[in-house]
Order: sequence, then C-alpha cells, then structure tokens
Amino acid sequence: MKNLFIILIVFITIINFSNAKTQEYNPNGKEEYVFDENNANAIANNGYMELSKRPAPKTSVKLPYDKYKGMRSYVEKEIKGDYGTYYKLVLQNGKNYYAWRLSSEDKNAEHSLNSYITKYEIYKNLKGKISEFSNIKLSNTIKVDKVLTKGDKIFNVVLSNGAKYFGNSIKDAQILLSKITDENDKDEVLNILNKDDIFLSYDKVENTFFLTMDVNSPPISMFVKIIDEKKLLLITRVLYTGNDWLFSKKFLIYQNDKKFIKNNINFIREVKYGVREYYNFITDNNYVDYIKNLTDTDDTLIRFYGEHKICDKAIDSQKINRMKKIIRLYEILEKYYGSNLVY
Repeated sequence: MKNLFIILIVFITIINFSNAKTQEYNPNGKEEYVFDENNANAIANNGYMELSKRPAPKTSVKLPYDKYKGMRSYVEKEIKGDYGTYYKLVLQNGKNYYAWRLSSEDKNAEHSLNSYITKYEIYKNLKGKISEFSNIKLSNTIKVDKVLTKGDKIFNVVLSNGAKYFGNSIKDAQILLSKITDENDKDEVLNILNKDDIFLSYDKVENTFFLTMDVNSPPISMFVKIIDEKKLLLITRVLYTGNDWLFSKKFLIYQNDKKFIKNNINFIREVKYGVREYYNFITDNNYVDYIKNLTDTDDTLIRFYGEHKICDKAIDSQKINRMKKIIRLYEILEKYYGSNLVY
C-alpha cells in the first residue's frame, strides 16, 4: 500500500511538471509563423533547426519533421544579443522554443523568422504557387513529385524521376517539351535533363534555350543551343586553365590511337582564377561520330598546343558520358527544331 501511494505521488508530480512546461496557444493578434512542410531545408535535414531550448549558446535542438510539419507558432518576445536575436516561440502544442537569427540575416525577416520557419501569411500565399507547379504536365509518365520552398519563393521542383528544377525552370522545360510530340522522346529528354550535372536554362529576352554540361569546367564540354525555336546548334568548348599562358592555336583529342585534331584556331583568353584559354566550335558529323565512339574505360586526353609548349589534360569517363548524353539530346531535338550539323 505504501509503495502504491509513492507511485501515485510520483505520477501526479510528473503530470504537474509536464503541464508546467506547456503554454496555451493564444496569438491574440500577433503575427503567426509556420513550420512549413515544403521547406527545402527541413526536408533535407528531416527536421527543423536554428532553434534552441533556451536563449543561450549550446542549447540547440532539432525538431522532428514528421511531428512538427505544418505546426503554427507566434513570437511571444524578442531577446537581443551581441550578434543576433532570439525569438521566444509559443507553438500550437504548447511547447516553447527559441528561434535565433544572425544580424546579417535580418534582410530576410520580411518573409521568414529563420531559414526553416515562414510567416503564416507567406505560407498561405505560396500554397497557390505550389498547387500550380504540382499540376504542371510534362509527360504521361513523369510527373511533379515535390515542390520545395525557401522563404517566400519556390526553391525547386523535384520530378518523379529524381530530376530537380530550380525556381521557375520547370516552366522552361514545359516550353521546351511543348514541340515534342512523341511521349518516348519526352521521357528520354526528361531522364537526361537536370540529372548528372546536365542542366536546362532559358534566356527569355533572346528566346534561347541552353542544355549544358559543366560548361565552365575544363578541359572540354558540350552544349545544345536553340535560338528562336528554329535554329538548333551543338557546340563544343575546349578550355585550358593554368598559371601561365599557352597561346594555343591547336588542340588534339586522343584515345587508343584515334585522334581528332583542330588547327589554326583563335582561342579567347581571359584572367579568372588563373589564366583561361577557350575555344567554342559548332560540331560537325565527323566530330559527333568521334565522341560517340570514345569508350569510358580507356585513357583519354586533350593536348593543347601553345607557342612554346604543349599541355596535356585528362578527359575522365564522366565527361565522356555527359558529352554522349548532350549528343543524344541534340539527336532527339533535331526532329522538332531542325538540324544544323554539317555532314
């Protein structure tokens, strides 16, 4: 009986302690914030961070995504510090946590409390955009899977095949695909773009599409350019980078005794994190066949011929595979946008 009485006292104490740690949710006109379930940072980290148990260092806490997604809160008070501000939050579940923001991040305060917690009014306004992006039709088989946000903007759109489109670029894909009538071609384009560092961009002013692979990464890359929806170009860039100028006039690609050579060419030179010499050229059918016949298992190099010396750079298998994917994109798109290859 005595033991039962002790257990009862402990149980009542625990209940009273638990109740003391919660607070009635009553915004009373205060601006509300929400733990946005579409927040890209929260999804990537499977939780909400930049929070602490107390307004002090080394008390950080991460709130589980599944438990707190969509929960609202309001700021009960602000506590200014030397480097930023703590905001005491009252959550709908009665819990209190402190959000913190550095002074350098105050410019984002108009739409977010921190990079995880969004103003409720902004959150409601974003719902319409999220619905719009979610309903974008690209093909019969590949759909929009997730629409992620940051602050007051759409951050990226994730497709069912894993491809990610940042900002409004999903609409650029929709425009590009609008001329493609074969569903298999649509799917193949969608399964190449915005995966493995091959990206789509659109210049609205010039009405020009770019389908690129690490175009500023040495020593070689390729891209597709579509001008005014009627001029389709397949372009290669060769790029030397180093500490000293080569003053290149020629380059050679070599694999297993097979060579591609281009002579008497004018490289563009610039200083950017060292020296850079690059040359863009519209590809012809011979070059396309050469690239398609490269293997991704044998050593491949590009040799730059300068005025007084040469420089060899390796071309890795990843670049070779990406160039082949760019060529494949061109082959599909030329059915709908016309070809400018020289045969």
